[in-house]
Amino acid sequence: MRAKHAPSVGARPCRSVLGGRFDRQHLVVRHGVHELAEASDIVLLCVTGSAQVEALVNGPGGLVTVDNPLVVVGCSTSDPSATMRLAEELGRE
Repeated sequence: MRAKHAPSVGARPCRSVLGGRFDRQHLVVRHGVHELAEASDIVLLCVTGSAQVEALVNGPGGLVTVDNPLVVVGCSTSDPSATMRLAEELGRE
């Protein structure tokens, strides 16, 4: 079953940084890709495929709208040619 609402985008330090425990005081919640990317140096994309990566990069409030330098790491099962095209697009911004 698909979710009826878009989840918030969150980021938190690795468990190794926290000594193997989850500590809510270190949880940072951002509402949307743009807001998360504006507060980040590195963004890891772990989504289903090329269409989802494209939406996160070029969609409304996507990564192309972020002003600060950003490293984008794709961990999705995506078409390599689509990934290279998106990398070129992001590099031009």
